[in-house]
Amino acid sequence: MKTLKKLIPALLSAALALVMVFGIAACSTAAPTEPEVTEISLSNQSLSLTAGDRSNLVVTVNPETAYVTWTSSNEDVAVVTSAGTVVALKEGTTTVTAKAGTKTATCQVTVSAVPVVEPEPEPVGINVTAYGGYNEGAYVEFDAVPGVDVYQMTYQLNGDYTYSAAGYVDQELIRVDEATGKVRADIVGMKAGVYDIMIEAGAYSKIVRNVSVSKYDRSGYAHYGAEKAGLDGIGGYKNDGTPKDGAQIIYVTEETKNTVKAVIDGAEYTGIVNILSAANKRSGAAISVEEINNVQPLIVRVIGKISAATWKPIEYKGHLNKNGVEDPGTYEGDDKASNYYYINADDVKSADGTVSLKQKCIEYNQAAGKEDNTKIEISQNMLIEWGLNELQEDITPLNGLQNKINWDKGEFDSSYNNCFTKFNANVTVEGIGTDAELFQWGITWKQASSIEVRNLTFDDYTEDACAFEGNKDAKTYGENGAEVDKMDGKYIWVHNNQFNEGKNYWDVVPEQDKHEGDGATDLKKNAYVTMSYNHYIKNHKTGLVGGGDSQTDFGITFHHNWYEDCNSRLPLGRFANMHMYNNYYDGSTGTNMSIRGNKDNSQSAYAFVENCYFENVKKTFETSKGGVIKVFGCVFVECNSVDVTGVTKAETREQEVTNYNDYKPATATGNYCFDINTDFFYYDAEAKKTKVSYITDAEKAKEDCMTLSGVLK
Repeated sequence: MKTLKKLIPALLSAALALVMVFGIAACSTAAPTEPEVTEISLSNQSLSLTAGDRSNLVVTVNPETAYVTWTSSNEDVAVVTSAGTVVALKEGTTTVTAKAGTKTATCQVTVSAVPVVEPEPEPVGINVTAYGGYNEGAYVEFDAVPGVDVYQMTYQLNGDYTYSAAGYVDQELIRVDEATGKVRADIVGMKAGVYDIMIEAGAYSKIVRNVSVSKYDRSGYAHYGAEKAGLDGIGGYKNDGTPKDGAQIIYVTEETKNTVKAVIDGAEYTGIVNILSAANKRSGAAISVEEINNVQPLIVRVIGKISAATWKPIEYKGHLNKNGVEDPGTYEGDDKASNYYYINADDVKSADGTVSLKQKCIEYNQAAGKEDNTKIEISQNMLIEWGLNELQEDITPLNGLQNKINWDKGEFDSSYNNCFTKFNANVTVEGIGTDAELFQWGITWKQASSIEVRNLTFDDYTEDACAFEGNKDAKTYGENGAEVDKMDGKYIWVHNNQFNEGKNYWDVVPEQDKHEGDGATDLKKNAYVTMSYNHYIKNHKTGLVGGGDSQTDFGITFHHNWYEDCNSRLPLGRFANMHMYNNYYDGSTGTNMSIRGNKDNSQSAYAFVENCYFENVKKTFETSKGGVIKVFGCVFVECNSVDVTGVTKAETREQEVTNYNDYKPATATGNYCFDINTDFFYYDAEAKKTKVSYITDAEKAKEDCMTLSGVLK
């Protein structure tokens, strides 16, 4: 045991010695030798890449087993992987080096920036910016779609989304404003209701839903008479607001005013004036409902401003007043203080004073062997040829207008830029949108029935803006209205228009009272007329009812009109029964309303003025020759001449006045008020009120007139 304990240390020492010997021997063995690299090359000596690209470089090395390392001199431009893949990062240059042993190979790398590529336009769709409904129409405004030239639109009553019975919108109603990049469509001729409107533009479509369309206020004598006669609608539209069956619809713009075409009674006419005047070829006026219905309806839609060239300005300084007094200063002509003195025929000369129109007329008659004062109709061409005046140069003349001066009994009268029509029936002339305008011309409708004029601005008209003249009149109502029914100018509706001040640049009449034109809306020998929701601005001679004491008119209604700063004739009414309700007379500067009979104490002129608002009126009422005004429910603020002879302020709606109107049933005796007779006035005898679609108190009427009167806003 002791011997074993002594042997163990010896054995451990021997083992340690062996380990040390063999370990030293292992560490002293020589490392293997790397083969010498004799050649290295790359597949490309240069590369052109775009930022973001990748490209593989292939290295050839001898021996093949040699180890290769890769580096880039500018790793901001490009980096290289251990497999030789070059990754381009941004614009610039760098050198990629492959190294094996002591040998190297390089590749010059040029990196270009990513080219700027305009992005594909994202789908824009149809961006509707505004929409809404109005009276028997609607509008939609939207941004023009890039690359789209033609837009399609359809509409239908809300609820049927198949559009199987959709109404198609005429292309003329869809207008593109190149300056603003906006598209506006006005859809007219719609029944009242709630509509969906589809817009299609190229690959895009959009539906505008729940557009509420209202109904025009068809009230007053025009509609009362038409309904009584069995006429479905006045003008080219039915009472439901849609075009009459077989209606011809034409569109006119400034560019097409002399080239637009229409077929009237089988013949083609060119130019808007010739089209409106084409009915002159008929043998007579359409008087009965049967005759009216046999005339093809015509709807003329005015787009934008239609202009007529007029005369260059010439003014005359007169020297006589109407009483022949020299140097009169100013006088009140038709209640308007005027600095235009009366002139005589000798004053009418060319602008430079070298040509006398009177002398030219005398020479013309002498050459024809006639008396010096023989009547002459001096045409536009004659006036130009004689050197009296020239037309404005900045406007293309509107072909077909009457533009003349008459020489008669030693005096001159004029008729400038007037579109004279005759025997028209079933015609609507309407403005489209908010900017339709007749500039420097107007229309006189002669012996015309079933005529509607709406949504137009009349500006700088040189004669009448919109006048109506019948040829037959009636001194009595007749049995059930038989005498009135014979009148050849009836069923007339002028509404939702704006009448600005007229402008006559060459006034040759002795009174010099045509500087502002000769009237906005004059009526002569007409029956069943409604003038409603019009805005009259600064008109001088605003409107006549009856061109002279011998003329008669039956059943004239004025309602919801705003007369703003007008002078006179609101209206000047003669032998007629007239109803004015819910009008706003605002700042009249002369005689506001003048009701005149046709002879002393004839009691032929009768106006019922109901729930109107008068404010700051210089001379509110005037009556003469038996004219009578019944006033009920009106408000007067800062007004003069309210309580004058012939005016009765009724305390009740049914109160009779002390005068009567000559239009009355044969059985009527004593005092007679047409406004409470259900035989020929829209009166609800049971409720004792006027029977119309909409009537309010005077305060509300003022508000409504300022909001609703005039053209589309």
